[in-house]
Amino acid sequence: MLDGRIIENFSERYTRYLRTYKLSYWLHRKGPDGYQDNIIHSAILWIRESASRLNRIEQGIQQGSCDKDFDTLALIIVDVHSITEATDQLHRVLYNTTKPAKDNSRSCFRSYAKHEENEKPDGVRSQPFGCSTQFDELPDTDMFDMIRAAFLEHGVNLKNDSRRWYADVPCSICGSRRAGLLGYSDADYSTRIWTQKRNDKQSFHMLLNTDDLFAFAQKRYGLVTEFDKRLVKIAYGKELRSMVRTGCTG
Repeated sequence: MLDGRIIENFSERYTRYLRTYKLSYWLHRKGPDGYQDNIIHSAILWIRESASRLNRIEQGIQQGSCDKDFDTLALIIVDVHSITEATDQLHRVLYNTTKPAKDNSRSCFRSYAKHEENEKPDGVRSQPFGCSTQFDELPDTDMFDMIRAAFLEHGVNLKNDSRRWYADVPCSICGSRRAGLLGYSDADYSTRIWTQKRNDKQSFHMLLNTDDLFAFAQKRYGLVTEFDKRLVKIAYGKELRSMVRTGCTG
C-alpha cells in the first residue's frame, strides 16, 4: 500500500516553501513563459489520485471484492503510468534536467522465462508455451514500458531495439487451467506475442503478476521522499548557489 502521508508531506512542504525567495526563483527562473509552479501542482494532484486508487484496487484484490480482469489491469497500468510520469516531471523540475528519473535496477518484475515445450492436454502435438528471456535484463522502468505497451496501449505495434512484435488481447489466467498449461501458477495475466515472420515459430507469452505492478508503483512513489529532501536544499539556497555558479539557470 502507498502511504498517503508521503505525498501530503511533500505537498505541504512545497506550499510552505513556495513563499520563499529561493524556491520561487528556482521555479520562475525561465521567465513568464516558463513558470514551473503548475508542473509541480499537477504532479501532486495526479500522484495523490493515482496512489489513492491503486490502494483501493490492491485492497479490493486482497479482500476478494475486486476481480483480476482486464478492466482491473487497465486501471492499474494507467495509475502506475500516471505516477511514473508525474515523478519524472518532478525530477526534471527539481533537478534542472531534461532527463527522466530513471535507474538501471531490476527489482520489481519477475522473470517468467521458460524454454521447454509442454504437451497439450489432448496429447496430439506439443505447443510452445514458452516465455522469452529477451526482457529479463530490462530495468524496471523499461520493463514497465514494455508491459504497458503489450498489455494495454499499443499491442499492434510493439518495438524493442530493431524488432517488432504484435500482441494478442491479454486475458486473466489467475487460478485458471491456462495458467497450469503455461506452468506458472503465480501469473495473473497472459498475452501472446507474434513476430513479423510467416509461419511464426518464435511467438512467445508475456506473463504478469499484479504484485509486480504494485511493487513498481511503490518504487516510483518512493521517489517523492527524495524530492521532499530536494525541496529543502533548494529552499535553503544550496542548490541555487550551485546552479548560479555553473551557469545552469535556464
